[in-house]
Amino acid sequence: MAVIKPFKGTYYNSKKIKIENVITQPYDKIDAKLYQSYLTRDPCNAVRLILKEVPSSHASKVAATYETQGKLLQEWVKSGVFVQNQESAIYCYDQEFTVFGQRKKRQAFIALGLLQKYGEGEVYPHEETLSKPKADRLNHLRATQTHFGLIFMLYEDRKKEVMELLNSKRPTQAMFNFTDKDYKVDHRLWAIHDKEVLPQLQALMKSKKLLIADGHHRYETALNFREEMAKRIQGVKGINSPDPSYLRGGIDGINSPDPSYLRGGIDGSQPFDYAMMAFVNLYDEGLVILPTHRLVRNVSDEKMMNLQELLKKDFHPKRLKLPKDHRSEFIREKMKGEDPEGHTLGLYYGSDEFVLLHYPKSSVPQDFFKEKHSQGWRGLDVVVLHHLILEKVLGIDPEAVRNETCVSYCREIGEALEAVHRGGSQLAFFLNPTQPLQVKDVAFGQERMPQKSTDFYPKLMTGLMMNRMEF
Repeated sequence: MAVIKPFKGTYYNSKKIKIENVITQPYDKIDAKLYQSYLTRDPCNAVRLILKEVPSSHASKVAATYETQGKLLQEWVKSGVFVQNQESAIYCYDQEFTVFGQRKKRQAFIALGLLQKYGEGEVYPHEETLSKPKADRLNHLRATQTHFGLIFMLYEDRKKEVMELLNSKRPTQAMFNFTDKDYKVDHRLWAIHDKEVLPQLQALMKSKKLLIADGHHRYETALNFREEMAKRIQGVKGINSPDPSYLRGGIDGINSPDPSYLRGGIDGSQPFDYAMMAFVNLYDEGLVILPTHRLVRNVSDEKMMNLQELLKKDFHPKRLKLPKDHRSEFIREKMKGEDPEGHTLGLYYGSDEFVLLHYPKSSVPQDFFKEKHSQGWRGLDVVVLHHLILEKVLGIDPEAVRNETCVSYCREIGEALEAVHRGGSQLAFFLNPTQPLQVKDVAFGQERMPQKSTDFYPKLMTGLMMNRMEF
């Protein structure tokens, strides 16, 4: 079951700080250009607290240590850059944005969610994680003891009862109401302190399964931190002392004379049992997933020469002349709904032609894979691309994809066209967006999607609300 609770959020002091100058994209979406832009907006920008190194395609320049980030956070708290709610609250978070010419609104609520191991509770991942980012985030969490970013969770609520309840209780005045400078998304945040709301909300969420949309690395980092802290407590001797010394070592707040941690269990009583999450309804009209296109390089001349003929074995290619202008819109429109029963991919290799690749089957046959996969997983466009083209035709195996030795990614069609035109990539493959219900079916079936299968848009801003663990 999904267990949630309110918290005393820490946030930027609007009397001293303009919030639009200090919030950031999630840490793993910040490149060198965006990093520098954040630093010029305000010296108190959250990027100084969340990134230890300057993002770069070359050797990174060390900007801070985890420990100095922890100290900087304490300094900003003491100087009044940050303030904390005096009462626990649930927070409503609206984002309004334009995508492909359409205006949309996505609604979320922010609360603490109980951490549950995969397979032992009701939290489901949909993509794989890497060890290096988790090690980085764990060191960061140890030093700051603060959740700066929101883990993006999806839940099912066809009747939309959860947000109907919260919308009826949100105050007139928003805590924050601003437009971000990079993507022009409108953000609004409210705090709900109504004590009657919490038990109703908890009852509505109790039966929900949770799907991690964004934030897999942070979720697994929080799990690792919890296990680390629990072991640290279990290893302490003299636990029956009325004032055991380990409480002075930074693990405070254990009020039970025999808490379950000391017996090897997890009882949900500790701050590190929870992480800060934003919960979005799977059926929210504003839930948007953008496609992530593939750029391919390091393909042999022989494979490039035979590419068109090799593709004909599984695909029906259709060549189209690209217009001089509005090429991105042209490609996007041509790929829409080409065949609802099959799959449509796009290919560009540097000429004035664009190739629609139609795969007539609903899914890749099971006998292509060594491992057993559901039809839902085998029916993903990204699976068709990765296995029938990248692997079968171009010889790029899954390990090479993971290591990004031959494949890189981009969100914008125009960016992909330019990469091939400049010669940095040999091929660009275009995908239609993965649908939210496809993500649900794969995740609840306890399977993982290939890398970069989903790009939920817009991102939840970092630094908008923080959870400082007090123990």
